[in-house]
Amino acid sequence: MTYGKHYTPLEVANIVKDRALVLWRQMSSNNKPLVCDPSSGGGVFLEPDDVATDLDPNAPSVLDGRAKQLDFLLDDFPYEPDIFVGNPPFLYGGKIPKPYQTELYNRYKRGRRIDLCALFVWRTWELMKSPGLMAYICTNSICQGPNIQVLQDIIKQGGQILRVDKDIPWDKKSAAVTTTHLYIAK
Repeated sequence: MTYGKHYTPLEVANIVKDRALVLWRQMSSNNKPLVCDPSSGGGVFLEPDDVATDLDPNAPSVLDGRAKQLDFLLDDFPYEPDIFVGNPPFLYGGKIPKPYQTELYNRYKRGRRIDLCALFVWRTWELMKSPGLMAYICTNSICQGPNIQVLQDIIKQGGQILRVDKDIPWDKKSAAVTTTHLYIAK
């Protein structure tokens, strides 16, 4: 079972992770942060000391042992990272299969139209320690419709949106697909 799977181009992953590490150094004296990619797919965000998970048992990072196979949104999370970085799955709420959508709704009590990416942002916020940082590649819809409530709730709980880079091309070949790079601190 995989939903909204799009493996991140290496050059995009490097930009997001490098910016996350710069922001981390500005907010913490911890020079060896534990970094986690909770939807690691091909593992392009991962360095040797990082931790990772992925829902897909056939994801390259799971098959080669760099990631633990689990459902980030529903399973117990075994790590306490300083930084969450990655590319959460892009799948609009209306396209999530009904049984899984019902499980997510029962767990998060958010509208059924919220997309998986927004739920990843919320789940990350729940798990983040202070200080903590998330750096995610999201769809532009993270700032629209029912998804915006997630960001508003994070701000209400003291979260700081450090940086938002909107309308970023997915890669050099597919300019029609744009993303938002989102950096949030606790």
